Parts: sequence; structure tokens; C-alpha cells
Amino acid sequence: MADVPRLDHPGLSVRDLAAAEAWYGNAFGFTRELTARIEPIELDIVMLIHPSRGDRLELLHRPGSTP
Repeated sequence: MADVPRLDHPGLSVRDLAAAEAWYGNAFGFTRELTARIEPIELDIVMLIHPSRGDRLELLHRPGSTP
């Protein structure tokens, strides 16, 4: 079978990073790959990865923003 194109790391704006990380971990098997903070814009990032497939999902949070 030919390789199927996939998204590299779609980004989702979430209200609660910890809750979203737990949900995607429990529902789909994602684990944390890295975290980052971009201080000038108060942006927190959690990058998740699926251990067997390598798919990535980026969770983003800024105070006052809504998903």
C-alpha cells in the first residue's frame, strides 16, 4: 500500500492544557513529547506524539482565549 499523506502536527486551541493532554492520551494514546512557552505572547504549548504511529498534535493555550 502506498504511503498515506497525513497532517504533521495540527494545532488546537484549548482551555485547559492538562485536561486536553489527559483526554487525548486516554482517548487516542498520545504522550507528551515536549512543552514550550512563548513568553511575549503568553502562549503555552504541549506537543503530543503517538508512540507507534508518530502522529503529532499540538495543544495551545493563551490566557483569555477560547477554543
